[in-house]
Amino acid sequence: MLPYSPGNEEGFALVTVTPPLMNRAETTPRDIPLVGDVSGSMQGRKIEQARAAGRQLLATLRPEDRFLDLGCGTLRGGIPVIRYLEPGRYWGVEVRREVLEEARAELERYGLAERAPQLVHAPDLAGLDLDTRFHVVWAFSVLIHMTDAVVDTSLAFVARHLEDGGRMWANVNMGD
Repeated sequence: MLPYSPGNEEGFALVTVTPPLMNRAETTPRDIPLVGDVSGSMQGRKIEQARAAGRQLLATLRPEDRFLDLGCGTLRGGIPVIRYLEPGRYWGVEVRREVLEEARAELERYGLAERAPQLVHAPDLAGLDLDTRFHVVWAFSVLIHMTDAVVDTSLAFVARHLEDGGRMWANVNMGD
């Protein structure tokens, strides 16, 4: 656990749970959701922690893995992942339609539309079914911006899509 609480602000922590090491050649492809926030609140130590956690997660990523980026935004973090993965293996979910349109423009700008990433507009995760299960869920600096009710809905979404034995990476608020 990596806790952080600046001054009199509420704190948060990055918690990762990692299964025992396995021979990489013996592992099966995984579905990996990635959630990242690059808003104005993500500066200094917060963004550095997000980047470090992302690098750690991505070090385990293989081209054949499926990857779900929950809260994909304009694909600032998704572009390198889309480049790396085999075509059709990246999924991005975003609540804001206009931001998702910007993401599609970024795909064209970087010549990645042919990589066939799946971009899904989802104003409410309660009824969303991606018809697949993922081995790893990434939720960095997304849950901390949500109300408790939306976090509950988001975690229920993850539970429906997380593979047996899968992992969720997230940071959460610590405090009231």
